Amino acid sequence: MKWNEKLGDYLIDVSKYTITGVVLTAFFNDIANKTALYSVGVIVSMCALYVGIRISDKDEDKNKNKNKKEK
Repeated sequence: MKWNEKLGDYLIDVSKYTITGVVLTAFFNDIANKTALYSVGVIVSMCALYVGIRISDKDEDKNKNKNKKEK
């Protein structure tokens, strides 16, 4: 399950980079339709973030370790 965590981390990073790229592109370039750029960027970023969080098992692993320590 180690690859799930790596893939999840990668997708979360992709989400951050997408938002950064969209903001920087809109800031430095004269784009006619900024609303479309922001919309597509946010949708791609949110999808990558959602999949990255769902794939990584970090929260489940923390809960398992916490339950073992309590017993």
